[in-house]
Amino acid sequence: MNFTDKKYYLFDGAMGTYYYSITGEELCENANIRDRQTILNIHKEYIDAGADAIKTNTFSANPVMIENYEQIIKEGCNIAKDATRGTNVHIWADIGPVNAIDDEDAIDALCKAVDIFLREGMDKFLLETFDSLKKAKLIAEYIHNKNNDATILISFGVDQDGHTKQGDSATDIIEELGEIPYINGFGFNCVCGPAHMRSIIKRLDIRDKIITVMPNAGYPSSMNGRIIYNDNPLYFAKTVAELYSYGVRVLGGCCGTTPKHIKSIKDIIDNNTFVPQSIIADKSRQTQTKQDNIIKTKLASGQKVIIAELDPPFDVDFEYLSKSSLLAKKSGADCVSITDSPLARARANSMMIAAKIKREIGIEAIPHITCRDKNRIGMKSALLGMYIENIRNAMIITGDPVPASDRETTGSVYQFNSYELSGYISALNKDIFAGDEIYISGALNAGATNFEAELKRAIKKKESGVKYFVTQPVFSADAVENIKRARSVLGLPVILGIMPVAGYKNAVFLNNEVTGVNIPQEVVDSFYEKDRDEASKISIEHATQIAKSYMPLCDGFMIMTQLKRTDLSCKVIENINNMIN
Repeated sequence: MNFTDKKYYLFDGAMGTYYYSITGEELCENANIRDRQTILNIHKEYIDAGADAIKTNTFSANPVMIENYEQIIKEGCNIAKDATRGTNVHIWADIGPVNAIDDEDAIDALCKAVDIFLREGMDKFLLETFDSLKKAKLIAEYIHNKNNDATILISFGVDQDGHTKQGDSATDIIEELGEIPYINGFGFNCVCGPAHMRSIIKRLDIRDKIITVMPNAGYPSSMNGRIIYNDNPLYFAKTVAELYSYGVRVLGGCCGTTPKHIKSIKDIIDNNTFVPQSIIADKSRQTQTKQDNIIKTKLASGQKVIIAELDPPFDVDFEYLSKSSLLAKKSGADCVSITDSPLARARANSMMIAAKIKREIGIEAIPHITCRDKNRIGMKSALLGMYIENIRNAMIITGDPVPASDRETTGSVYQFNSYELSGYISALNKDIFAGDEIYISGALNAGATNFEAELKRAIKKKESGVKYFVTQPVFSADAVENIKRARSVLGLPVILGIMPVAGYKNAVFLNNEVTGVNIPQEVVDSFYEKDRDEASKISIEHATQIAKSYMPLCDGFMIMTQLKRTDLSCKVIENINNMIN
């Protein structure tokens, strides 16, 4: 299909929100079976409004989202065919994303939907509101392999700054998909209103590309539990017409748009003479102050890195952490690592504490950032503040779940998983943080029972932008082969986690209540009935021996402090430095 045959190509608007405004019922896909006439009428309204194309009412029709998806797709295609009979309007198979499950299952579900569309004779496919470049490309490849004459458009849901939930940036989307010849066009829909879509497009170089833009009507409000969009077809159409003047040739609407919005777009573009505006990307940005990053520098040169992990306070007393950071620095640590409310018990914010330590103690600090406690808005806000405070390292972890006893009063916020958050920061690195990026690390459980599964997760983290890994604390030589395999498969540095045990009670607690810790029983027993000095000596000797055993196999060490026993951590750091030097 040649989109340049017309000066612009106009899709319809939203089916879901428009159907809801008429009927008060959600999940419009089911209406293909039980309310066929209403769906048919909506298609015809969009056609009468001037749409060149309508989408089948099948956005969520796949085996994960809807049980009777096959029948819904078939009926959706039939209704669209009836609506377009006797017209020149094109029908597009509408395929939405599958989220919150394993990627392989998502791909399988979407491919099953594609197969049904192909059997129904569909040869035009719109993959819309996708949040993953990887999944979108795999589905497009599957369609092309099944029918190499198929026309494929891919549209991504991006936030106001041009990033998908998975962390892909608008720039990545334009650059990567522009290299694939069988993908006929690509762009953005949903999430944003037209003004923010305009801002995103103005930053991109879209010359010689077929770009699609289908914004929401605007930003919704809530009234009596209902999502309400402003009835703003004229404003919407004027802003979309500006997108046309920038070089966007495939237009339409998403949530909140109606036939009135589509008619207004057509009227404004057809009845006005538009002077083409510059479509060269505005790449201007404030120059970032380059920060020295000792972790990145040492790992790149093959030197061993030593990190001291510390816990921020439960209260406002910073004295212990200040002294501990200074002691770690004097002992030879390259940096300190600040945990993020471990065991889901609230502590001082890791990013703010890291910034304070770096500024006041003069040692690099790595905040742990969990996926548990911030939504997308809060996370970006915190990352921007952290960056302004000159923190350029971050360790991304899932975070311990909120204890069952606290869940009635404290809810977890898992808008990201560790892959998505790493990918999101990587996208910011290419855009807002370009030129002085945040160096991302991830966690690796070297003692996992199913290490092959752990390795697969690590590979996904690497693909998301993780640059090196830090293992869970290792207490014996049992993980040697896993460490070797991890370094070989991942091709990235691996930092070994070492946790000097504070004593017998501490060892018993760690073994029984902290996920990922597995202290051999003979080590636990060695602390039994030992006084503080004896236990300290055993702990330091054991931790030092672990470091010595793994020295040739890893790229550095993270010494994890327990129960404020900085004396143990610092002595181990000194011993490791002596071995290195």
